[in-house]
Amino acid sequence: MALNLGANIMDRRGTKRTLDDAASSSSAEGKMLCDGVYSLHEPEGKPEVEIIFINGQSKQGISTPYEKAYWTTWLARDGSSDNCWPKTWLAEEFPRARILSVSYDVNLALKSSESGTMDLYPVGETLVQEMVFPGVDIGQNGCPVVFVCHDVGGLIAKQIVVMAHDKFKINMEIQKLSYSIKGFFFYATPHGGSKFVTMDSEIGRLNSRFERIQREVFHNRWKFMVVAEAHATAHNWTLFGSKIVEEHSGRYVGYDNVLHVSADHFDVCRPESTRSSSFLFLTQFSLFLRMFMNLRHKTKFSFFLLVWQRLMTLCHHLARSWRTL
Repeated sequence: MALNLGANIMDRRGTKRTLDDAASSSSAEGKMLCDGVYSLHEPEGKPEVEIIFINGQSKQGISTPYEKAYWTTWLARDGSSDNCWPKTWLAEEFPRARILSVSYDVNLALKSSESGTMDLYPVGETLVQEMVFPGVDIGQNGCPVVFVCHDVGGLIAKQIVVMAHDKFKINMEIQKLSYSIKGFFFYATPHGGSKFVTMDSEIGRLNSRFERIQREVFHNRWKFMVVAEAHATAHNWTLFGSKIVEEHSGRYVGYDNVLHVSADHFDVCRPESTRSSSFLFLTQFSLFLRMFMNLRHKTKFSFFLLVWQRLMTLCHHLARSWRTL
């Protein structure tokens, strides 16, 4: 009997797709869920945690297109050419985790076509919406969400948080994602600027707004860990190379859990084995966050409390408007 390749099917999250779509979106380099999100590992049943990887800039001289950076950024230095360690090592360590990686054009974030300065706004605006598309559903599974970021990917994660709170307050899926976020793991993120990223007013505003949300909305409950580069990175403007992100910028305010690893800026997130400190530090962080898995009802409670607060605010405004009539 001939197969109808255009027939509709349901994936494990109940999203209707076609067999053609399912076949074309799966590959050895993860499954494409939408333009900006790839699945690297899906657990059986509901996930216990969702781990979202966000890449930064690629190494100079590497001709990898930005569309592949979601994968190539995380290739292990184990002698192979295709071992994406979040898909292999991390998935083996946490089989009940859902592991995803986002894809975006880092050049658009680093330089606006209009001003020539960093412009994280359009990237954050797009990614936060793509994360809750049907079939992507990040933050919709009643489990903690953790961001693992390299380089400017950490700034993108901050922008996603800010966009969720400042622009998408009435989008319930995005709010559910926002209230599911429990931690941030930064690999050499230039919170205070770097050799490639100038510490300008936009980064200052982003840091200030992010810290205010962390303090006033989430009451300093997010967890942070930082891996810093210990070695200089070779580049074409100095003979001996230099650190791309200095310690004061990578550490930033309040991020006290810092590990320095023997790697340059681009290898800091590419462990050599499962015994590499940069990998073990992340697994330790993920294990720590598992305590939230027994408190899922609190995540749901926080979300419904948010809905209740929004309704009460709306009723207050309606009552005040009625009194002025």
